[in-house]
Amino acid sequence: MIAGATERQGYWGKQARCEDGRCTFEFPDGDVVLSATVHEPGLGDADVARMEEAMRGLVAAAAASVREVEYIDSDIVGAPCERFITEQEVSALVGEEAALFSDCGGWGIPSEVYQIVNGSRICYYTSAEGDFESIASHLMITTLPAGAWAFEATDGAPAQIEGADAAKTSTGEYGENILDIRVGSEWIRLMTYDNGSGAADLSPLADVVVRNLTVGRPAPQ
Repeated sequence: MIAGATERQGYWGKQARCEDGRCTFEFPDGDVVLSATVHEPGLGDADVARMEEAMRGLVAAAAASVREVEYIDSDIVGAPCERFITEQEVSALVGEEAALFSDCGGWGIPSEVYQIVNGSRICYYTSAEGDFESIASHLMITTLPAGAWAFEATDGAPAQIEGADAAKTSTGEYGENILDIRVGSEWIRLMTYDNGSGAADLSPLADVVVRNLTVGRPAPQ
């Protein structure tokens, strides 16, 4: 993990610093790597030692709990966003031309774990035109390959999505509209932001995602 993140310019060795109300820590302990950011007004250089002690306690506890796990095969490891839903399919459902962003910029240990180790994806569909202030955020898709075990632990109200083995709806901390779906062993999350530009009902988008994963796309006419 560290070797991969270093190769991708995302790991620069041990970090332990606090300034301007924010502390950043990153260091390994055995087979565990901690990457953490703490926000609290007033945090500064004088807080590094006590905060680092707390962080080292966390990573030591994690290192002590390491155990062998069984890897489960997944069909969506490293899958491109178009495997779930294309820009054209989103456009047809939202009624305007959509654009896809799958390269979110920057790199670090969290990115290495999410995208390389887990083979997960972030797929962000917006309106094709507009600036930062006016762009519509139609849909965000995140995934956890073979993540059925984690899906079962999420909160939410049961929902019905054709072809999905299970689905749940919930609201995020900032009012995001969330639809979690399980297809076989895979966990896929669909989300819109709280600015009102995304789909109020994610079900039609989820229907397409599930169909693409289970049945495939219709042959062109």
